[in-house]
Amino acid sequence: MKLRSMDLIGGLAVVAGILCTPGCSNAAGYTQTPEELTPRLDILAGDNQSAPVNSAFPTAMKVHFHKNGMSLGGHPVTFSAPESGAGGTFPGGSTNATVITDDGGNAVAPVLTANAIAGSYTVLAWSTSYQATFHLTNQ
Repeated sequence: MKLRSMDLIGGLAVVAGILCTPGCSNAAGYTQTPEELTPRLDILAGDNQSAPVNSAFPTAMKVHFHKNGMSLGGHPVTFSAPESGAGGTFPGGSTNATVITDDGGNAVAPVLTANAIAGSYTVLAWSTSYQATFHLTNQ
């Protein structure tokens, strides 16, 4: 197996050819942190926005899925709005939409349209056990 300057083997980091548990460092001074070992979904666009009831939100919700500074392309990300109360629907009337991350690790939700109920709510974007929460308001 060819190793780069940092790879994961069985959940442990290999830093410059040295097996390294989270928190250890190599001779070059690089320290592997537990946060770097965990994939993340970061919000890039679409958080903290509002739309009139029965209208489309102006900005598409977008997340970036990455691990160890590497973008994770080809992974499904599901965007889930509430099924009752204030919320919204994606094309086709569903409260859920699943998209695949592009080569850059980005996933963009289809247009969300606010339903007829005014109020604030959250939309969850998730992939496996990783998630990001968008805060939206129907006015």
